[in-house]
Amino acid sequence: MDNLFYERIQSYIPEEYDAFLASMDRDLLRGLRANPKKIHDIDMQMKLTEKSPFCKDGWYVSSSLGNHPYHIAGAFYLQEPSAGSAVDILDVKPDDIVLDLCAAPGGKSTQIAASLKDGFLVSNEYDARRSRVLLSNMERMGVMNMCITNSETKKLSIKAANSTFVPFHFILSAIISLDIPQRCAQTFLLEFVSSK
Repeated sequence: MDNLFYERIQSYIPEEYDAFLASMDRDLLRGLRANPKKIHDIDMQMKLTEKSPFCKDGWYVSSSLGNHPYHIAGAFYLQEPSAGSAVDILDVKPDDIVLDLCAAPGGKSTQIAASLKDGFLVSNEYDARRSRVLLSNMERMGVMNMCITNSETKKLSIKAANSTFVPFHFILSAIISLDIPQRCAQTFLLEFVSSK
């Protein structure tokens, strides 16, 4: 990483900067997020002992579990432990309508869906190949009250404004989750600023 990156991080977190640098030398943590719609006692069934502080259904794991039968059945989703904090911060309610942009591979979308009962989730992914991965993960996790779109955000907003399909109509007032891929962040910000 270049010096500009480190200088920027230091300006954001001057008090925690040394701890940040030290964290770069530690092994990456692995985690899973239990799917409460499919399993309720995953900690006992899988002998999990360390709860993640980032998300209510998150646990630390020490091994790769991608081929575990519970993973294949959608009882849990593998994701970096802190990634689950964004959805907990959104505080999604059971009847909310949520739009998740840049939704693939589906970690946040499947976590949002686990909080919904009568609500609805629209997950959009611009990249067609990644949208297929998103669909696969949504199906594996048993998500029912959702729609996956594959569109540019600008086109999606125009379609939503002119649609008679109720969830699209309500997108304009929905809770929005946006996790911009780093490779796209600068372009997105430039387009957002220029649209003002």
